[in-house]
Amino acid sequence: MIPVDIGHVYPKTGLDVDLRVDLTPRFVSTGSLYLPGGNYDDVEVDGLSWTSDGAWSFSCWVKSNDLTTANYKKIFSVYDSVNSHRIDFEAKDDADLRIYLDASSSQPYHDFTGAATRVQDGTWHHLALVATVSSSDNIFKLYIDGQQFGADSSACARADISSADSGYIGNHYGGSSATLTGNLAHVGFWNAALSEAQVRSLMTATTYAEAVTKGGSTPAAYYLFETDADASVGSVDGVLGGSAVIVGDRARLPNGLDLTGGRKDARSVSGRCVDFDGSADGMYGTTTYDVNGSGDTTTLSCWFNADSLSGSNATIASNVKANASNSIAIYRTGTNEIAAVAYYAASTHVKVSTGSVLQTGKWYHAVATFDKDSTTVKLYVDGKEYSATPSIGYGGTDNTFEIGFRHLGGGGSQIQHFNGKISDVKMFNIAFTAAQALEQYQNPEQVLPTGATASNLKRWYPLSDFDIAGATNLDGLYMQDASGNGKQLLFENCGMEFSQPNIPQLGLRSSSSRLYFDQDDDKVTVGNNAAIDGLFASGGSIALWVNIFSDGEGTYGRMIETTGYKFFVQSESSGNVQIRFDHTWGTNGTWVGPSASIALGVWNHLVVTYNGSSIENDPVFYVNGSAITVTETVKPIAPINADTADKVFGANSAGDRTTHGIISEIAYYKGTVLDADAVTVMYNSGVQGFDLLTDSGNYDNAADVDGWWKLDNPVTIADLSTNSNTGTVAGSPAMVTVQEGATVDLSSFGTMTSLRPPNGISGVPGIYLTPGRNCAEMPEPAWGTDPFTVACWCYSPQPPVAHTAIWGSGDGDPYVILKFSGATSVVFGAYTSGGTGNTVVATASSSEITNRWFFVCARKHSNTSWELDVMPLDGTPANNTQTTEISTTLTSDGAAGFVVGGWDASDATPFKRGAACDIMDFRIWQGEALTDAQMNALYESGARKARGLTR
Repeated sequence: MIPVDIGHVYPKTGLDVDLRVDLTPRFVSTGSLYLPGGNYDDVEVDGLSWTSDGAWSFSCWVKSNDLTTANYKKIFSVYDSVNSHRIDFEAKDDADLRIYLDASSSQPYHDFTGAATRVQDGTWHHLALVATVSSSDNIFKLYIDGQQFGADSSACARADISSADSGYIGNHYGGSSATLTGNLAHVGFWNAALSEAQVRSLMTATTYAEAVTKGGSTPAAYYLFETDADASVGSVDGVLGGSAVIVGDRARLPNGLDLTGGRKDARSVSGRCVDFDGSADGMYGTTTYDVNGSGDTTTLSCWFNADSLSGSNATIASNVKANASNSIAIYRTGTNEIAAVAYYAASTHVKVSTGSVLQTGKWYHAVATFDKDSTTVKLYVDGKEYSATPSIGYGGTDNTFEIGFRHLGGGGSQIQHFNGKISDVKMFNIAFTAAQALEQYQNPEQVLPTGATASNLKRWYPLSDFDIAGATNLDGLYMQDASGNGKQLLFENCGMEFSQPNIPQLGLRSSSSRLYFDQDDDKVTVGNNAAIDGLFASGGSIALWVNIFSDGEGTYGRMIETTGYKFFVQSESSGNVQIRFDHTWGTNGTWVGPSASIALGVWNHLVVTYNGSSIENDPVFYVNGSAITVTETVKPIAPINADTADKVFGANSAGDRTTHGIISEIAYYKGTVLDADAVTVMYNSGVQGFDLLTDSGNYDNAADVDGWWKLDNPVTIADLSTNSNTGTVAGSPAMVTVQEGATVDLSSFGTMTSLRPPNGISGVPGIYLTPGRNCAEMPEPAWGTDPFTVACWCYSPQPPVAHTAIWGSGDGDPYVILKFSGATSVVFGAYTSGGTGNTVVATASSSEITNRWFFVCARKHSNTSWELDVMPLDGTPANNTQTTEISTTLTSDGAAGFVVGGWDASDATPFKRGAACDIMDFRIWQGEALTDAQMNALYESGARKARGLTR
């Protein structure tokens, strides 16, 4: 398990994004309606109606690569012949989706510019059209894959089709000439405006019953289109027309999205790290070294990338007490070595290095282990063990944990600055085996290797916390210790780097974002509301999580303030602050906790309960589940004032007493004084909290929650209670990341956390390919004139034989093939229907393709641009291109398939000419030629795996 202190969200309402780019499909239907595009290929739904003269919604799954061969292709069209009212939702042209309303006296419409282009890519997309009411008009929002596309529409006069008598899905209401081409599934019409949250939840509905629950109400009509055209609700069953048919093509959630988060953006590459300038940057612990005793067994690991190799020793990561005691470090020597050292007794040490292999601009994974019993140190780099002797030693009396420099004496001068980038530093109280070191390299997002437990993880710094750009903008901030052991690090200068492709990807780990208040102008304002006004008038409670970095602006950093009360920190001293609660304004009562109420830079759970009806009552403060001493410094002279003003989080109303740190999980309980048992449950749930609206153990206050804000969005802050009292954000707050741990089986290019075996084809159980045997065949792709990419990794244990195929498509008229042309080169060729022979598209020569894994990527960019790359593992890549036009169309004859590990050279002799090589990570992108950057990232993701595969 992952340490509870770093938190888990159930449900994961704060999750930013899980990148699922080429992963096992997450299907949401068992079939779909296929519309071939003929004039009468549609579904007749005469009589379909809903209360469109008000708020309403439409949703569906759609897949098409041809929305706009002709203009005004209808997704649906409904008409009332009596009052001549009509509503169409259509692909207006080759770019836009249009909502068209005919209200007899007017024909308003709105075009969502670019929306058709967005969805006509041949993959499944979810559409939701939501109409809200504005006077006598409708305002429309369009959601594509759970995110609003473009701005709200202009006001459109409402059309009333509540008595419609003609209608079609996939065609004009008249039944011809405007047919959609593609697939539809889970088509629904609502007599209500779906919220963004409901749209996103609806995307995960796999049944009609789930659609009712997740859509928030019973639809007016709903068509699954999984086995027939019947309606799941409503009185109008669909009638299939023309060649429309129900098929087995299943709607699936789109790649690259997570539907549980509130963020509007995501990057396909989200690796973050800290950048060190080599002169003034570093991180160190405000608490002393971790491992005590004489040479404890330890593992230290990290990812790093050197920008410069100049100078002598440079510290990457170290846990150093003194030369005579337990110390372990990973460092760079002045002769381009990666080295590890461990001191274990009376200035006695062992050290090891890679030799002079280090290069700039390249990410490395380093693991240093020390075994107390054998007094041996081992060093693994990118999963490989090294045993050279370093040219330079390492010593010091730092008495702290450091990243990027030496902080001598635990607070003295800084030396040995590292110039480069560092990510994901961990320390364990066990010595990794070679298999564990390799596993951590191959599975970057996996927190613990097989055989290690959460209790073994003593420190963990993902170094992905802050979404703050700039060279030195992290100075004075704290880096979380995600191990849950509270060993935070303090930044000296430093900056964040983003979009690093080869290190642990933030999107592939389960994490949440929270607002970072920078003690400048950031604050959240929640409007006054009867549900939370007068919170403490007859007894109430506030609970929240905070990670405070200082006592804030003006030395009185407000966590929460309104008329009637304020809750804040003050009096910073020796890495701690005091918490304080004030009752009312002009007649203040003041209570404080101990001078060192909470430590800086670590997460603390705070609760204040108070009954302000009597001046004799005192508040109760809880810190991390336990009540602390509270001292009354000023006695109030009257009961608490009515707090009828706005509630401000992270500052006061004037914005000049802002918090410095992170605030999360603010919960209000009006009229309820939480008891100690309930507080304990809330604390034990972790920094990301739990579902406060559900009773759990001794927490029986779900019905008492009057406000609940996670502070997880930089624009608006949702109130997750039933009162929906949304907060607004002022200033320009940055976001920080709270790690939850590894999310299994996620990767930006396939599944990195579940390694395929050696000798395997694209997830097929491992096989060894002898010529002409053990090939894998699948239907031939419809290449046409579109671009494409075919990529895989190969291993040939003997010199390749000329004209043996790695893969081949088609039987000879036409075909596309990738084959060996001899022992040192690979050929990418194509032969077109009606062509004159086998035209070589590109040849890449390399002497490094025997007894070595190599990556090969064949790309067609256009009819006049073909490219082949052969990239030996850690070797010299080869590239060749062809610009002479080769093909107008690559058509399938329908007989021969696509063969991996061979070639269906003729219909009579399938699986001919197979290459004697292992193949893994075989992938095809039909309709897309990968960019060079994507291809390089694909190589890097596979290289981790290839380095660990042995024959």
